[in-house]
Amino acid sequence: MMKESFENFINTCEKSMELDPFVKERCVSGYAEELENEVKELKQAIENNDIKNIKEELGDVLLDWLHIAILARGKHGLDIKEIIIDANEKLSRRKPYIEENRKVTMEEALKTWQDVKKWEKQKIK
Repeated sequence: MMKESFENFINTCEKSMELDPFVKERCVSGYAEELENEVKELKQAIENNDIKNIKEELGDVLLDWLHIAILARGKHGLDIKEIIIDANEKLSRRKPYIEENRKVTMEEALKTWQDVKKWEKQKIK
């Protein structure tokens, strides 16, 4: 069900990019500004413990993220599925204890994240 919902969401956003002049004329940087504004609104909703607004703002953040991903696909050849796969792989690398179903302390989690991130940067050089 979740996969179908997300695919429907992608399809609706793609159609929006085609048919809505406001959306059609936005560029990656324009949507990045929209995303930044929505994140600020989300932060405010969280600070106010406004659950209804948190849900709405999370949807807005997701919507702007997806518009950016669609625009980046057209402009830079990025693929939404690849973005998600890469993010999931990064999460698995930087938090291996999740795959191992093992609880860790905050210190262990931060150290693991930082160690893997450092290793990744050295690997790139």
